[in-house]
Amino acid sequence: MKIGRAPSKVMHTSETIKTKDIEVLTFRINQSRFGVDLDEIHELIELDQAKQRECKTTRFEDEFRLGGLKIDYISPKVLLPKGLVASGILVDQVQEICHVSIDSIKPLPDLLKLFCQTRIWGTTLIDQQIVFLIDLQ
Repeated sequence: MKIGRAPSKVMHTSETIKTKDIEVLTFRINQSRFGVDLDEIHELIELDQAKQRECKTTRFEDEFRLGGLKIDYISPKVLLPKGLVASGILVDQVQEICHVSIDSIKPLPDLLKLFCQTRIWGTTLIDQQIVFLIDLQ
């Protein structure tokens, strides 16, 4: 399934956070909910399709350095980032595309950024649940 909009290099900075709303694809990893800006996604495919295309697939917990987190994938899909369509990230339980108001996004505290070397750049509430926003690039 092709998703996303016109190609662009997306880096989430305080400047982009202040200037526009974003559309976010949400998914679950264990009990946590994550979201990715559609501008970063080229395509979302089934794991079998990724194998047929010989895409290098990295597990979510390895890509985002989540330590010893053990994930039992229930409904795996592969996110293909824009510009890197020969490699993808294995995610689980893809849920929906949500429109997120920039005013509802909270950046991670600086102290947390020091100890958490992942590409999580903020959080928001969707349906009364915390969603961790991640950068694919």
